[in-house]
Amino acid sequence: MAYIKQEFIDRVLQDADIIDIFNSNEDTVVKKGSKYFCKSPFTEEKTGSCLVNQTTQTYKCFSTGNSGNIITYLKFKKNLSYVEVIEDLAKLQGKTVEYENSAIAEKIQEKKKKQQDLRKYLLAIQKKFKQELFNQPSDSPVWQEINKRGYSKEDVIFWDLGFAPGNQFMYKLFSEVGNVEAGKKLGLLNDKNNDKLWNRLVYPIYDDKNEIVGFASRALDNSSSSVKWMNPSDNELYDKSSILYGLNLAKNAIAKRNRAYIVEGYNDVIAWHKFGLENTVGICGTALTDKHLKMLKKLTSKITICLDGDDAGKKAMLKYLPQLISMGFAVDVCRLPGNLDPDDYSRKFKGFPAVYKAMESQEDYKLENSLQPYISNGFEVLIKEKNQGDELDRTNGIKEIVKMISKIGDTGLKNIYTEKLTKEAKLKPAFVKLLFKEQEAEIVKVLNAGNEKYQLPFGVTMKVEDIEPIVDKYELFIDNNQIYMQDSYTWPIDFRSVSNFSIEILQHMNDDKFPKKLLRVCNIKGEERIFDVPANTLNAPQRFKDALSDQGNYRFDGNQKDLDKLAAYLFDHMGVGRKVDVLGWNPEGFYCWNNSVTVPGQPSIPINQNGIFHFDGHTYYVPSANEIYRNNPYRYALQKKIVLKSASFSIEDYLSQVYKVHREFGLVGILFAFASAHQDIIFNVAKGFPEFFLYGPASTGKDQLFSCIKRMFGLTETDLISLENGQSTGKSKLRTFAETSNMVVHLSEWTNSNRENVGMAKELWGKNGYKIGTMDSKVSTDMIPILCSAMITGNEYPSDTALLSRLVFGEMTKNLFNDQEVEDYKKLAKMLTESVTEFMDKVIWQREAFEKNFSDKFNLYKKTLSQRPSFAGAIDRIITNYAILGATYEILRDVNAFVFPFGIDEILKVFDSFAQNLRSKISSASIFIKFWDLFIIGLRGSTVGHLKEDRDYRIDGDILSIQFTSVFNNIQREWFPRFNESCPSKKTFQDDIKNESYYKGTAKKRMLVECEEPGKEKSNAVSVYEIELSKLPEETKENIINAIYWQRQGRNPNGDLFGDSPATPNITNGERDSSAEVAELGF
Repeated sequence: MAYIKQEFIDRVLQDADIIDIFNSNEDTVVKKGSKYFCKSPFTEEKTGSCLVNQTTQTYKCFSTGNSGNIITYLKFKKNLSYVEVIEDLAKLQGKTVEYENSAIAEKIQEKKKKQQDLRKYLLAIQKKFKQELFNQPSDSPVWQEINKRGYSKEDVIFWDLGFAPGNQFMYKLFSEVGNVEAGKKLGLLNDKNNDKLWNRLVYPIYDDKNEIVGFASRALDNSSSSVKWMNPSDNELYDKSSILYGLNLAKNAIAKRNRAYIVEGYNDVIAWHKFGLENTVGICGTALTDKHLKMLKKLTSKITICLDGDDAGKKAMLKYLPQLISMGFAVDVCRLPGNLDPDDYSRKFKGFPAVYKAMESQEDYKLENSLQPYISNGFEVLIKEKNQGDELDRTNGIKEIVKMISKIGDTGLKNIYTEKLTKEAKLKPAFVKLLFKEQEAEIVKVLNAGNEKYQLPFGVTMKVEDIEPIVDKYELFIDNNQIYMQDSYTWPIDFRSVSNFSIEILQHMNDDKFPKKLLRVCNIKGEERIFDVPANTLNAPQRFKDALSDQGNYRFDGNQKDLDKLAAYLFDHMGVGRKVDVLGWNPEGFYCWNNSVTVPGQPSIPINQNGIFHFDGHTYYVPSANEIYRNNPYRYALQKKIVLKSASFSIEDYLSQVYKVHREFGLVGILFAFASAHQDIIFNVAKGFPEFFLYGPASTGKDQLFSCIKRMFGLTETDLISLENGQSTGKSKLRTFAETSNMVVHLSEWTNSNRENVGMAKELWGKNGYKIGTMDSKVSTDMIPILCSAMITGNEYPSDTALLSRLVFGEMTKNLFNDQEVEDYKKLAKMLTESVTEFMDKVIWQREAFEKNFSDKFNLYKKTLSQRPSFAGAIDRIITNYAILGATYEILRDVNAFVFPFGIDEILKVFDSFAQNLRSKISSASIFIKFWDLFIIGLRGSTVGHLKEDRDYRIDGDILSIQFTSVFNNIQREWFPRFNESCPSKKTFQDDIKNESYYKGTAKKRMLVECEEPGKEKSNAVSVYEIELSKLPEETKENIINAIYWQRQGRNPNGDLFGDSPATPNITNGERDSSAEVAELGF
């Protein structure tokens, strides 16, 4: 069983917000004062009584007594297990769950099972204690103690206080369930089966994960034989060295405020939480341990310690200060007036706004404000205490401080404290420096005690037995963020430091042309960098130094021999792996996002902050995921967007909204997107992959639909290539299709005028990349592959029939929408503000189903579609395109990964409609290819069948005007002899030409018509069809221009398309000689 790492759980909970969680689960919270309230999630009620505390990330339902944190809430609300809650939260945050290895997981699981078996008894007894408390009369000793503290009923419920009556109360409970032994293991029963807690106020204790671990208690009589305070004894659940009272409630506040208050008692913690200092924890009768400090170090670097004002409290404070400072905390000391403890002090401020009361925010004098006069710098307090007495006492005290400072790992912090010691103790810097040298010598002496072979430098932490085999082989070792080279060959062997950093080669990344090594360095200030360098960087000192200095404060002072020894050591210990340049599907069997790796059929693998992950025994490096590039807008801009995250809505909700808004186009778009995630498998079977083309005017929703697809891959609306501006070459556009794998590339602003784009688009269906020469030999080449599918938008559609057959072609014409349709569009737009990559991840996870079933499903669909009237007689490419989409639907439907918002009937209906429209476009494009071929022949023809300027056609800038009847008559005569088929009717041409993107409309223009007098023509206004030359296929346009040019040349040897001939015909009295000079085209 996979077991989630505790460190990962802590990160997930720290990044979660309880207010967002409540609101997203329809328990809407309302702010009252500084707190939030909602109606109970656990029972029906009219007035909200559930307090949700954003600072402590906890809730308390005063109607039911139920309380807890985000985990408790989601376990109840969604009926999830603990593990499922963490996995759910991780998905919402875009984190990949990190699991322990199986051996560790098994041990943890076994321990957890034992703990849970015991914990259920604590929970049951806690409930009984609470019942007993509220069964006691209001004047009973237990309520007198509570009232003395100033606790309200809400306080009692919030902190789960209870009453232990004794008299075998707990023994009877354990007896009833037949497990008295559990009571003894928990330290609640003694060997004589008597309760250990008699007539006591009980304080439940929780660990930092909000799990109950035991009970503390206070005696309610003044008998000298009674122990005033009792803590739990250590057992399977309770370990006093790792429990801080209130940390379960305080840890979020500590992290957000970057400060923890440490007090002594249970009532101290409750009081300070009650009055706004929710970042308070208590040590509660135990010593402050390293475990406590390590827990706090994860949350904050600042501590304020406030212990009781008596001698014992002062003594404890002086004991804890060196411990805290040595751990690197910035420490303040709070010494309350009148020797008051924190609980007593808080009751002197009754006017403070209680945090559990639903009242408006007050700016009155608060507890935290009132403490400021009593707070001092902890280091200064320590200096003052140690720098007292006679000269010997003061010297010894200063030495203790020097010893404490020497233990601090942070060099910068160590220097700060050294300067402060010199200043506050009024010491000479030379004297302080001497004390530190003596301390270092003492440490070295202890370090080398019993060691005759080595004279280890100060700061070395490695054991001699670990150092010896390394030095014997390599004459160096690395420790304390430094490289130490052997400096002598007689005993004791000395060492010299040649760097201010430690180093390791994480992996050698094999590549035929650009091999790299991935380095990790960490300097003496703790600044770590992971970066890749050319594989030969460690061959020369200067090259190595240059690479280091590029990363910051990393200095190497060794020579060539030192570097050779270092390289030998590093090479022998380095891993071997690969750099992942292409996000998406990789041939080793994983799909790489920029923050996580999806392995179909297995748990996801997290990519760490350095861009590293491990898979199948190898190490992989994803440069774009390295945090060193996080804030660099020029590096890996596209890749940094491609992250795996979850949305607040389901995949079914998303697909339904896409389908509702974009109708049949949404259906095709969804299937195209999912097919693209497995296009490598699909292409190997189908030998081609369709391009999705959306044609139509502005405001029809083309771009939003494509955004819906792109968002599932982590891409945004702006991730596209404009085909209109011509700034990039065809090869550079094709390179974009190799940047990621099994994703999509959006080509926008399609135009037929660019023949290079037409050629490129044709190659995409067959995934024909382009070759580049190499320097290996005269004939050696590399291939830039096509790894992504193409989505194309345009306000005109392709006129090339071969290209049309490669498309899944949609014509979006609707751009007027009713109010409901506008609202649906806005709802979808709002969904697109969230990450939806989780939905594509579900599809990627089904790769095995595609590998096993795609071929059969695809062939079945080809057969099915071929028999439908809409596809009958269609070329194979068209049937292939739609069979790919249909097979994709069948596979995902069969594995039941999610529910589609449409079924097979709707799919086939849409396929029929798309195919009919596409075939109509191909047919139209085909007859007009022939039409314009004959038009050009007419321009070049002899007197018979000759198309004449200003009579049959006319040029005005980019507009070609044609007298359609005369042109058609000319073309009709030539059609059968040229093509051996009947010419389409005049009406067919007139109807179809109006659907072409280059058709502008009809107009009245002055053209030449025949006069009654032979050989004469006159100008008259006639109806013409206007054609935009720039929108014709580029080859057709150029042939027309050339033909007109040569026609003019035939009439006038000096004729020129850009000559000085008149702009209008030379007409006299409404007539013109047929041999008149031709007007320039004037393009």
